[in-house]
Amino acid sequence: MRLFESSPEGRLKQAKLDLIDFAFENHGVRSFADLGGVWGVEGGYTFYALDKHKVDKAFLVDTHPTKVVLEKAKKYQQLEVLEGSFGDQSMVSQVAGVDAVFFFDVLLHQVSPDWDTILELYGRQTRCFIIYIQQWIGSGVTSRLLE
Repeated sequence: MRLFESSPEGRLKQAKLDLIDFAFENHGVRSFADLGGVWGVEGGYTFYALDKHKVDKAFLVDTHPTKVVLEKAKKYQQLEVLEGSFGDQSMVSQVAGVDAVFFFDVLLHQVSPDWDTILELYGRQTRCFIIYIQQWIGSGVTSRLLE
């Protein structure tokens, strides 16, 4: 079922929707923070979770929430849109205690603090990570960058 594929929210990936469903249905998720969830999808994964599952509290965190997102968010009293970088300690503190944190295609952009630090910071604040990082698979040849 490709619920949102042609919606104005953008091109939501079924694999990410499946991850959300799995977490809610199998791990008792009732609250979440979607970090960096605006760009390219207009908060689509946040709104999908809110529409499909019982959610007590949700946060959508992004440095650039759009007018579309802010307007749509008004329909969900359990949703708080936070403007800022999810790498800032103040943001980590604001979303403390959620059941799950969504990291959809954002960790690859995270430089300072680095991925490990971000996961450590949020690992103290949640009991479940929902991570999807699609790597470039556009060619038959791959190269691994050494650390």
